[in-house]
Order: sequence, then structure tokens, then C-alpha cells
Amino acid sequence: MALPLEQRTEFHALPEVVKWRSPSDELVGLALLARAAVERDGCDPSEVVLVVPSVAWGIMMHRACESAGVEADFLVPRSLLGRRALDALARLEFIAGSCDESVLSRFDLDDARTKGLLEHCGALRGFSLAKALGLCDCEEFRHALRHMVGDEDPSKLLKIVSCQIAHPTLPSDNTSIPIMHCLHVARVPRRLFFAGCVEGLVPVSVGEALPDRGGRGIFSAFACEAREQVVFSYFTSIEERIAERIGIVYARTRTVDGVRVAMTRPSRFLNEGDIGRYSTDGGQALLRRRGLN
Repeated sequence: MALPLEQRTEFHALPEVVKWRSPSDELVGLALLARAAVERDGCDPSEVVLVVPSVAWGIMMHRACESAGVEADFLVPRSLLGRRALDALARLEFIAGSCDESVLSRFDLDDARTKGLLEHCGALRGFSLAKALGLCDCEEFRHALRHMVGDEDPSKLLKIVSCQIAHPTLPSDNTSIPIMHCLHVARVPRRLFFAGCVEGLVPVSVGEALPDRGGRGIFSAFACEAREQVVFSYFTSIEERIAERIGIVYARTRTVDGVRVAMTRPSRFLNEGDIGRYSTDGGQALLRRRGLN
């Protein structure tokens, strides 16, 4: 059970609420803050987590980390894999001879393409196999593939991928900051940065969400259990076409340089209970104070 703020000790951080002008500003800014926690403050990378409200936001976060020179891994459970990733995993399961009827039904065993897939990939090993099956093209699998040695046959590769999807772990020589979906953060770390806290993304709504995990419970746990730092982050504007496509709620629109921009609403959870007691900080001002921009 989450510890009420008034009962916390010096071992629990007070929540910070940070706003940014745009999603790109937010994602790059959080990546820089996370890197500073590792490089300046001496945190182990596994104890600094970038939390996202959706797989799409996780992929965007991973790309932002790459552009900012921040090493990161996106840890994605099977229930949240995208269609392309599921198709690549199905091909691997098929080649490894470890698929159920639902996967097997995707393949026509008499089709020339299916026979070619079996012949071509059955003889491949390691990264050549992963690339041929399309695993290397899916950002959801990049973390799992870091656990490869390079000589894996289809069965061994499937075991690695399946294990990392079910119970993601960080390699023993890990130097990457994990990116995790908010519904799958099993243990609150020393430093936690929660991106995309706007209406339409948070509360979280996914098909297999656990009861109440998309609601106030997860915010309360993050706010009360992070030991050193917990940042809830949101952005104030986004292109209207993107907001419409991904379901972000916005109050109004305006035109900036000929582009329709939606003005977002912070997640309702940022204005409730304990978190609502804290003032909001500007992202760029925060970066300046910490010498990160």
C-alpha cells in the first residue's frame, strides 16, 4: 500500500510536476534528466525509469533518447506489442516449431512463401535470423535482442525473446535506462520520470489493463514510493491532427506558423489529492537550473 505523503520519511521523494511546450521538448528533456541521474548523481541505470502511458509514447521516448545521446531500452510486455511486432514474433514461433493453432493458422504450409521462409530462416543463426524474421525492425524487441550472443538457432532465439517479454531484465553489463509502460512497473525505482500526463493518455486505457491500475492507484504508488525523485510531466500543445489520431483531449486550438495546434489539458490526477498540492515547474527552466541545456 502506498505511503501517505504526511507519513513519509527522508527516504521518500516529494513529487515534482513539470510542464513542457511540446511532446518533443518533454521527451528530450526527460531523457536528459534521466541521464543526469546516472552520470552526475551516480544512480545505477536500472534504478532510473522513464515511464510512458502507451507503446507509441514508449517508441517516441526511445527515439528521443537516441537523438539526445541517451542510451535506453524499451521493455514491452507481450500484451502491448504492436501488430508488426506480433507478426515478427509469430514468424519466429512458426520457424521454431513452437506455435499454437492461432499462430499456425496464419501460415499456409503449401504456400511457396511459407516454404521459402522455412528453408531460408531455418538455416540462419543469431542476428541474421533475427533480421530475416523482422525482429530487428521492431523497437519493441531491441531490449530482448541485447541479450543475444549471436549464434542462436530459432528455438534459442525464441526462448530469449519470450523470456524478456514475459519478465524483462537488464543485462549484467547494463548501461541503459529502462523505458517502461506505466501498467508494468512492478517496482518503484529511486528515480522515476512519468511522461505524457495529459488527458487522453492518462488515465490509461488498454484492453488488458488490471483493475484500477489505469487510475489513481498507480499515481499514488508512484508519488509515494519513489525514494529519491518522482517527476510527473506533461506538455501544453501538440499538432491537432496528432491529438485527434491518438485521442488526446484538448480545450482549444490555435494556428502556429500555419499549423493547427491543440492546447492540451493536464491529467486530472495532477490536480487531485497529494500531487495537486505541489506547484508546476517549467521544463526549460528546470533544465537551465541543472545546467542541462
